[in-house]
Amino acid sequence: MGYQIEGLIKWATSVSWRDTFDDVILAHLVAANEFDLDPEQLSDLLGDRFMELHHCAFEDLVATTYEDGSNIVNDYIKRRGWKEGASTRAYMQAMRDSLMSLYEISDIVPGVSFMARDLVQGGEPVLVAERTATRSMLAWDRMAARLVTVNGKIMMTGAALQFTPTALERALSDIAAVRNDFKAAKLPDAPRRDPELTAFVLKGSAIILSAAWLRDLLERLLGKRPLLVANVDDELFEYASLRYQLKRGVTQARVRDALAGIEDVHPDGRNFWVWLLPDKTGQRTPADLRFDAIIESGGASVFADIDLEGRSLNVLVNSRARAEQALLLLAGPLHGLVGEPVMDVGVEDLDEEVAAPEVVESSKNVEAMQEHLRQHHLRTLNEPVPMLDGETPRAAIKTEAGRRKVADWLKYLENAHERNRDISVAYDPGWLWDELDLRAYRK
Repeated sequence: MGYQIEGLIKWATSVSWRDTFDDVILAHLVAANEFDLDPEQLSDLLGDRFMELHHCAFEDLVATTYEDGSNIVNDYIKRRGWKEGASTRAYMQAMRDSLMSLYEISDIVPGVSFMARDLVQGGEPVLVAERTATRSMLAWDRMAARLVTVNGKIMMTGAALQFTPTALERALSDIAAVRNDFKAAKLPDAPRRDPELTAFVLKGSAIILSAAWLRDLLERLLGKRPLLVANVDDELFEYASLRYQLKRGVTQARVRDALAGIEDVHPDGRNFWVWLLPDKTGQRTPADLRFDAIIESGGASVFADIDLEGRSLNVLVNSRARAEQALLLLAGPLHGLVGEPVMDVGVEDLDEEVAAPEVVESSKNVEAMQEHLRQHHLRTLNEPVPMLDGETPRAAIKTEAGRRKVADWLKYLENAHERNRDISVAYDPGWLWDELDLRAYRK
């Protein structure tokens, strides 16, 4: 499927185009200036990811026609086009006429294709033929890319940038601001109405997209933003559990009495408790996605879920640090009532030392954590969600605008679980679409 365009790439470094290409590269690195990084320092910091920006700059050069009418594709085909086949020339010309936009990815068939929905221009998703990139894509990924049509097939060019929710929000806002500026200025060469105006803005927005992507990446790499997925304590999101066995002769009633004496542990049924944390909303740094349930009264968040099942007491949390903290906090109240706990952390690499006697993965623990997640998400449907402007999901779906917001929230939820599958228990949150009757919006 891929086209060989080494000749065009080499032409960008020729005497005729070298200086222009260097200027385009620097324009795509402009966000690094905010962090006092020169191109060499940026390359050292980003490693292989630096080339992602380099590829975007090259394709921006390819798609730019300058005021004097010059364009690198036209120049190359005129001077060296005889070296290329007709299909390769057609691909280069399609790149020349392309624009970079933001797309939402779905319906991925690895090695074959995916569906792409344009988040800027709107419209229905389109089928994109793609081999290599589909092997690493995840449903509901958001990326900046160029889609071109060659020989009747839509395909993605080589340059693409993966966007976090924060970077996406910034980029969409920046593009909207530029669009509004053009609309207000009423320039003679700019279209006045959509969709032509939006396409006109996107034609020159590759630098805006690179800047949003790079700024977001540098904030995370340099410690100015937390991990993509975190809890309210800014800890890496990973499911963990503690399983205690009641000692011989110890009754469930004695365990209930012990838990009743722990501050912030509240019963939620006969054998289920919710362990709450005080409100930390004012202390949080912005994360792309948080998974703590927020309890509306007082703004507290759930530290742990506790359930008593037969002769087992299970404590379910969403970070290794919380599991270790719970281990210490429960040591006193449960002394003499239970044996040593077994900790189960939802990661594949368990080389790191864990502050518990044993780390195991058992089907029973996995099932318990899956049920914990299901109950957690059921509660979340009736609790305020920041991404929904403080509304609960069930309240938000009463309007069309709210349903679209909830659909975006569910997509983030699915994508985050899939992206972090190596550090979390196997769990599919897809059932939430049916629970909220939003299956029609999952596209």
